[in-house]
Amino acid sequence: MAEFKYRSTTTWVIPITIPFVGSVNLAFYASAEVSATGSGNNQTGGNATVSGDLILGAIKFVTGLSPVSYMGYINAQVTATRDINSIANTDVTKFDYKGSAGFILSSYLRIDERDSSGVTVRKVLLKDLVWTVANGTSTKGLHYISLSASNKLFQNTLHNGESVTFNFLIAEVLGAVTFGSIEVPVTPKTLESVIEINGWGYASSSNKLVLVCGVATGTAAGASAGTVTLASGSGKNQIYADFSKVVDVSGTKKSVTVTSTKVVNFSDVSDDTDVQVAAASVYNGTYSLALVEVALPAGASKITYDPTIGSGTPIQKSGASTVFFFSLLLSLVVLFI
Repeated sequence: MAEFKYRSTTTWVIPITIPFVGSVNLAFYASAEVSATGSGNNQTGGNATVSGDLILGAIKFVTGLSPVSYMGYINAQVTATRDINSIANTDVTKFDYKGSAGFILSSYLRIDERDSSGVTVRKVLLKDLVWTVANGTSTKGLHYISLSASNKLFQNTLHNGESVTFNFLIAEVLGAVTFGSIEVPVTPKTLESVIEINGWGYASSSNKLVLVCGVATGTAAGASAGTVTLASGSGKNQIYADFSKVVDVSGTKKSVTVTSTKVVNFSDVSDDTDVQVAAASVYNGTYSLALVEVALPAGASKITYDPTIGSGTPIQKSGASTVFFFSLLLSLVVLFI
């Protein structure tokens, strides 16, 4: 039996490799303000019960499905159960979000290479990549999960020298992590998704990459200063996805163009049916869906970009009050040697 109390943040990761399929990487995070108890293990499954203010979510990078991260903000008692599906030897996680004040999904669909007229000349579906996972915790209370597309499921999905990495960050205290020229605020109520794209082999140096994401939540709001924010609820019950309008390119801060378009079908933003059920349970069968496109600078070879999901009031990417600063790259080197 494990227990944690006010305010406690925890993460756990279950990486699995299935023959002829590839990696199934499931990561879970919880940040509770009152108390939580749990039991079980990776072999038998388990459950956890939490009372009070709780942020509960997961990150799923499963070969054949678009990668997703999601978060529920809950003001009531909740039970999360992890069952082991012996048929596929994978973990199937079911969260009961019925007490949620809000729920949000952020999915990562594809990377388009587009020419100067906006025509897509190459498209990489992120669900076609095979992901490897590593995770750790710094001495200063930063939990992180790093997923890298180290190989490819289908020929020519990624070319030689190209790489895509997602770093997910959640902290026990208010702080900041630096990525080149970008300062990333981290808190117990935000999940940062720091995306790194390196060595892209452009057909032309004038072409640009466009990161295409999906968002599902209760309502879709407009843009805030310096970002595009899609939010549901208000006050401490608000839950949101935040897309910055700046990106780090080879150590220099650059501007990006972020656009949001409403869509009707859940399949347009995610092919994860479990998440669709969770969203429907929170919003009584209805939810708002949007596609978000982030157009990156032309010809960029080393890209670092930071979308966020969180609860409460969005923290701006600049001018955040910070408790600690350090390089995540240094932390990864120290923790994974």
